[in-house]
Amino acid sequence: MKKRGFVEKPVPTSSDELNRMNRDRKTTFLSLSPDLAIEQINYHRPKENLVFDTGTVKYIGVNQGEFGGGLYLNEVKADGAPFFRGNIQALIPIDDDLYILSGLSHMMSSHGAIHVIRNFKTPSQPILLTLLPDAPAAALVRVGSGGQKSIVFVGSSSLMEFTPDNRIEIIAFNAFWKLLYPTTVVMQDGAYYIGMRSGIAVVDAGVYTGMRSGIAVVNTDGRPALIRYFVPE
Repeated sequence: MKKRGFVEKPVPTSSDELNRMNRDRKTTFLSLSPDLAIEQINYHRPKENLVFDTGTVKYIGVNQGEFGGGLYLNEVKADGAPFFRGNIQALIPIDDDLYILSGLSHMMSSHGAIHVIRNFKTPSQPILLTLLPDAPAAALVRVGSGGQKSIVFVGSSSLMEFTPDNRIEIIAFNAFWKLLYPTTVVMQDGAYYIGMRSGIAVVDAGVYTGMRSGIAVVNTDGRPALIRYFVPE
């Protein structure tokens, strides 16, 4: 991280420090490039709709926070009802299935869900696979050593992995970034890099060997995950 202009700091824990960081109007976005290119932009930019075009139908995900959202087919009409209601956070195709991550984090509440549309080239009503204890904010697809794909997503205060269609692993929960609005997550060298207001969290879900300036949490497999925090120099 140092060669990218970031230095490691102790993970923030005090409410005063987190509230100060929450008021910082800039947030750090991580692109999905292999070299972890970092872009800093204003968090309060207009939120773009998510689009997944199958060639036969276009799925459009809308998220307007506490004002609602939904999944639309082909176009969004101001006076039209969505095909599926919910705050759409990610549209992830795996094979012939489209996984829909939805959720809302507002005030003291945070919740979400994962639905799936089978054979996405022919629209059908999304099937609920699981409710989530936290609202997803950003996601990636991880390909395991055997070729199996899973969805790793950062939540408002968590990091989880969903293996279709019946396994959820909580890598971190009640993490420090609840007030920092995580925006992106990428994976490199076995660690997850999470962009958020004021800096970057790095979560190493492998074998934990020392505290350094990080905080260790235990995931659902009993393997501790080390969380470290980096800020611009």
